[in-house]
Amino acid sequence: MNHVQLSVVCPVCNQETETTMHCLVSCHFVKQCWNIQMPDMQWEDETDFSDWLAPVLASTNIKKKAEVVTLCWHIWKSRNDLIWNNNPSSVNKVVASTRQYLTQWTTAQSRFFTVPLQPQVEGDGAPIWVKPQMNEVKISVDAAVFKEPEGVGFRIVIRDSDGLLVAAKTLFNSQLVAPLMAEALGIKEALSWCDQVQGERIIVETDCLAAAQAIRSSCPMRSHFGLVVEECRSLLKRLQKVSLCFVK
Repeated sequence: MNHVQLSVVCPVCNQETETTMHCLVSCHFVKQCWNIQMPDMQWEDETDFSDWLAPVLASTNIKKKAEVVTLCWHIWKSRNDLIWNNNPSSVNKVVASTRQYLTQWTTAQSRFFTVPLQPQVEGDGAPIWVKPQMNEVKISVDAAVFKEPEGVGFRIVIRDSDGLLVAAKTLFNSQLVAPLMAEALGIKEALSWCDQVQGERIIVETDCLAAAQAIRSSCPMRSHFGLVVEECRSLLKRLQKVSLCFVK
């Protein structure tokens, strides 16, 4: 009978024996993830993962439970992506995906959260770009997450009622974040540019429905993503002539 030969060495650090405790807690790469996401986490000298996890699950702190379980899951996903797809991850990427998932999960669990099934404002869901009306300008914004170099890029384009280019700019941020966060940051950049745009009405268009809905809602979001959303809401409130629209 043939047997598949499997290495017992951790594929992430290539130094220590691969155990559950090592994979999810004590590996050098994994510890960096824990130190960023949960810097106040108490580290005990446990060698068994179930013994390490037991006090966390016994705690009444729901937020801490959610963080621990979600980070473990994303650490495991990044490990499998390396083994099966030869796609190495980074500490920042694992933490960013963990935080993004936690934000979405927390929002979904909120009894105040509702997902609008129909467009909320006129122009939502347009399949193609349409020229703005007289005395209007449109600002199209999009974001992209890059692996090399690691970071987020933004593209912002302003066009007038004739469909002609007024201005455009691209930006790059070396901070690696999840796609939804990247879209929100792009919208914030576009809104910050509105003070310099001439026009009786300005329409900022994004192709990210989730970001547009979050910014236009009044649902509180206690997260890094929520802070960006709050900044966008403040800008929209101050810029009376500006509206945010979702386009496909």
